[in-house]
Amino acid sequence: MQLLLFARSASSRLATMVADEMSIHRVVCVGYPLQHPKQALEPKRYRHLAAMQPPCLIVQGQHDQYGNPQQFRNVGVGQNTQIIPVDATHDYILSEETWTQVLQSINRFYS
Repeated sequence: MQLLLFARSASSRLATMVADEMSIHRVVCVGYPLQHPKQALEPKRYRHLAAMQPPCLIVQGQHDQYGNPQQFRNVGVGQNTQIIPVDATHDYILSEETWTQVLQSINRFYS
């Protein structure tokens, strides 16, 4: 049996931190909190992503006040982590078409 963790916002951080320890096979994060709004980047929020072993998909809003896809490229993530940018804020109010695209990306990632 393969286990997939699906998490949003703060639970994304927790899911990525325990994935190695709990033999999780894949992790999907929606709106990962890379930093607190209006504060500097906090390495304790993302440092572990560089060494994470299970494949991880992070669906991140381009206008997310907790971090955007470019910031993930700047801090560096492990080779098993894939970032998918979407036109969204941290609230993830998406059109039906965009949600369909997100779900298709998650399905490809899991398959």
